[in-house]
Amino acid sequence: MFSLLSPSCIPLCSFGFTYRTLIGSDKSFIEILKDEPGF
Repeated sequence: MFSLLSPSCIPLCSFGFTYRTLIGSDKSFIEILKDEPGF
């Protein structure tokens, strides 16, 4: 498992909720932002 959060992210859910969601799912969650400033 790998989770990357940028320094500018604001958590919308608790760590426990996020962890349970990522671990409990058999799906992959990937988001790529091409227009991210600095990239």
